[in-house]
Amino acid sequence: MAKNKSKAKSKNRGVLRLRPVIKLKRKAPGQAPGTIEHTGVQRMESIQLTVHDYSDQHCDQIAIRSIEKSAPYLGDSSKTWIQIQGLHDIAQLKDIWNYFELHPLMQEDIVSVGQRPKIESYPEHLFIVLRMIAAPTQAGEDFRSEQVSLVLGPNYLLSFQESEDPVFAPIIKRLQVPGTRLRTLGTDYLAYALIDNVVDHYFLALDALNDKVERLEEEIMTQKQDDLLTEIHGLRRDLLYFRKSVWSLRDSMALLMLLYFKRKKWL
Repeated sequence: MAKNKSKAKSKNRGVLRLRPVIKLKRKAPGQAPGTIEHTGVQRMESIQLTVHDYSDQHCDQIAIRSIEKSAPYLGDSSKTWIQIQGLHDIAQLKDIWNYFELHPLMQEDIVSVGQRPKIESYPEHLFIVLRMIAAPTQAGEDFRSEQVSLVLGPNYLLSFQESEDPVFAPIIKRLQVPGTRLRTLGTDYLAYALIDNVVDHYFLALDALNDKVERLEEEIMTQKQDDLLTEIHGLRRDLLYFRKSVWSLRDSMALLMLLYFKRKKWL
């Protein structure tokens, strides 16, 4: 009995869950391009819309119920970041997409949450897909992973998340500080700051994975455990998942640099 408890404890300890725990849905074959279907899971009761309206003189944070309420902020000379959290309500999302005239393929990718990181240029928008990976903040927690989509317009930025994960809390805090580059520069710089924040979380996740590897090495050298092979296999899959996400982001950043030289109005 004690042996079974020991094995169960060791097996649970080895689960990193860097990959999505819930298997994503896939669209039925043969659907037309631009078909809208949320492939993730509902992580929030309702979609939350938050307007961050700022300039070098002010910074306001306003919760709104409908996208039409953002009109006063989009119509003046300030910069506007609209944070959309929750992707399960397609009807409400379509109101947002239609309001900003987002391309149908962009709409499809926002709710198809299994996308690899990428950057696509449209006539009026720059579309960026990221994979957010965050390390546990305390013992017993799992890694957090979700897709983040950014839509950069002339004087506004839209961000789409499946959950209310506070991954961008440091950027929101920096926006409150007068005189910073975030406050004085455009929404293109804000998009850069959000991307940089996601990349910073990669380093923290890598540190956590490195600690896991070192612990496994010590256990391999000092004791024999039948479930160590399973634990190592799980770690290997986590590293492959991490590599797939980061490598795609590297290619996307190279494309962003190319777009910078071709279309400087974005940066």
